[in-house]
Amino acid sequence: MKLQTLLIVEDNASFGRSLVAALESQVPDVRLVASVAEARQALSSFSPSALLLDVCLPDGGAIDVIAI
Repeated sequence: MKLQTLLIVEDNASFGRSLVAALESQVPDVRLVASVAEARQALSSFSPSALLLDVCLPDGGAIDVIAI
């Protein structure tokens, strides 16, 4: 099964853009956010097939995103 949507949560902007560039040819809808707060906001209106999470974010960590 091919992923249709992906939310990347990464606070390093350069690395996040690199991930998007590498994955957007394989996944039709790739979105990038940089914090737990942004992830929560995105997830309120977007249901991705998968999440790619940075473990340590400026306002929390990966566990804070998946505990929504």
